[in-house]
Amino acid sequence: MFLAIEFGKEDQDIIAKELYLPLPKKQLLRVKRRNFHLTLGFIKDVKIEDRQQVIGAFEEMKNIEPFALQILGTVGFGQYGHILCAKLGPDELLQQLSQRAAKLLAENTDYRFDESFESYIPHLKIQTINRNVSNEDKAKIKDMFACLDTSLLKIRVKNFALMQRVGYNFETLTRYPMSAANFSE
Repeated sequence: MFLAIEFGKEDQDIIAKELYLPLPKKQLLRVKRRNFHLTLGFIKDVKIEDRQQVIGAFEEMKNIEPFALQILGTVGFGQYGHILCAKLGPDELLQQLSQRAAKLLAENTDYRFDESFESYIPHLKIQTINRNVSNEDKAKIKDMFACLDTSLLKIRVKNFALMQRVGYNFETLTRYPMSAANFSE
C-alpha cells in the first residue's frame, strides 16, 4: 500500500501531452495515464485485518487545502537513469506533507512508512527506456527528455489516495478529497 497524491483526468492528459516523448514502444514504455500519481510514502506488509485502521489513519488529510504543484524539471532514476521522471514541487511543501502523513500513520497504527530510501524525492514516473536500446540511443533519449520545457506545467491537487499495485496498474483503495471550494491557484 502507499499514500499518494492522485491526479485528475485533465491533469493526466496534460502531463501525457507535454511529457511523453513521441518514440516507438521498442524504445520507450509509457506509464499509463491512469497510473500517474505522486507517492508520499509506502506502507509495507499491511495485514488484511489492519487495512481499515490504516485507511482511517489518513482521514485528517482531507483538512489540507487544495494546492497546485509545479513540474520543476525532468530527472532520470534507476541504476542507469533509464526511468524518466518529472520532478515535482514545491519541494518543501511535499516534504512537509510526507512527514505529516508519516506522523498520522505512526500515531494511529503500528505501521510506519518504508524508509528504505535515503531521502524523499517528489517525482512522477513518465516513461522507461527499454533495456535493448543502445547506449548511444539511450543518451539521445535522456537528452530529449531533459530538454522538455516544463516551466508552465501546473497540476491541481484535489485528492490524496491510499493505493496499491494490482498487476501493472494501481488501484485506489480510498480517496481523501480536499474541499474543491477552497481551491485557488
